[in-house]
Amino acid sequence: MIQPKLTPIPAEIVGQLTPFLVSSVTDIVDVSIERSQTGALYLLIPFQEPNENQTILVEISEERANAIRNRAMPLIFPFMNPEKKLFYLAEMNSDKQIAKLFVLSPEQKLFEWPLPKEYTFNLNFVEKRPPSRLMEFARKRNRVVIEMIFEADDLQENIRVYAFRNVLLPFVELIKTAILSGSLYVNDNNLEAKLKLGLSRIEHKCFLSQLEFKLSNNLLEDNLMLGRVANLYLMLDAENQDEFLELANSYENKKIVLDISKILRAVISNKGTLKSQMASPEKEYQKILLTRGRARMQKKWLDTANTAQPYIIKVAGCLTRLDFEAQRAPLFTLHAADNEKYIGKIASALVQKMDENQYNFRNTNYVCQLEVKYTPESLKNDERYNYTLLDIEEAELDSQTSLDEVEEN
Repeated sequence: MIQPKLTPIPAEIVGQLTPFLVSSVTDIVDVSIERSQTGALYLLIPFQEPNENQTILVEISEERANAIRNRAMPLIFPFMNPEKKLFYLAEMNSDKQIAKLFVLSPEQKLFEWPLPKEYTFNLNFVEKRPPSRLMEFARKRNRVVIEMIFEADDLQENIRVYAFRNVLLPFVELIKTAILSGSLYVNDNNLEAKLKLGLSRIEHKCFLSQLEFKLSNNLLEDNLMLGRVANLYLMLDAENQDEFLELANSYENKKIVLDISKILRAVISNKGTLKSQMASPEKEYQKILLTRGRARMQKKWLDTANTAQPYIIKVAGCLTRLDFEAQRAPLFTLHAADNEKYIGKIASALVQKMDENQYNFRNTNYVCQLEVKYTPESLKNDERYNYTLLDIEEAELDSQTSLDEVEEN
């Protein structure tokens, strides 16, 4: 549509635009009022196909912006009667910013208006806020970013590391459990490698941390993964027990209940507040503000509902004990690659298949499938974990593979 006889002017004359008001029905009328970096307001009306990348725009005053917003001024009127005697024709790029710009007066118009002159459609505008700092950062990194802040009135310097280990790291573990729940794309052993998941920022002075991970190239899997994490925020922001428990029970991986309980206890015992928000390059998700009072309420919901159910984990490590003495149930001890120690019983079905003499307690690594039964703390007893060894096989590692990279069969 742009005529060769029109002389282009620098796009910087208008500059970068940020949506201020946008049509609430863009599929019917795609109109917006946008603000430049200098604070000037522009009315934008794009052409329809096949010229959807071309737009007319005109600078308008606050008064005209309000008149348009209140449906007291036809949309084409500011172009036919521009306050500064001119308007612009622009070719937009894929980011909806001006790539080429041409200046015109109403008398020079060489095309039909994209809307009828007296268009008085009952148009509603909604305010569109610019992307938040977190979303801008996610776009820049092209990753999902989760910001976590822990605040406490009496959080002294000497217990900051303690609180980081007992509050923020368990929250990271909660995020990982949500991602893994029902996922066909990642498992326990390849999660961090596939998603490049890890902390990219730790500031002890203000106790702020950022967790990042990348998305896959599978749109369906990405949406499911983001949805599982987003549900955590909805759950921790729930106002009633039914909603909270419904979201908690929606996860296939029942370890989620244990991880939630850890977070709630950590916030309670550290007398603090956990703030967090997630953003992807395309979307900003709900914030949470988990106070000590809210944590107490939600922990009570969990405890009274008795939601803890057995769940299965896979652990790679070295065996240090196999005990098949007849007078008691067969026992095992496993030292994992992350220095955790697991002690428990061996499932009777597995005992029948095992030969004690075939296992090496030195320089051999095994991948073990464990059933975990968690009992929350009570007034009389501390929390308790009971482990049952369900399956065991020797880890097949080459010289360039670590235990953390053992693939789940």
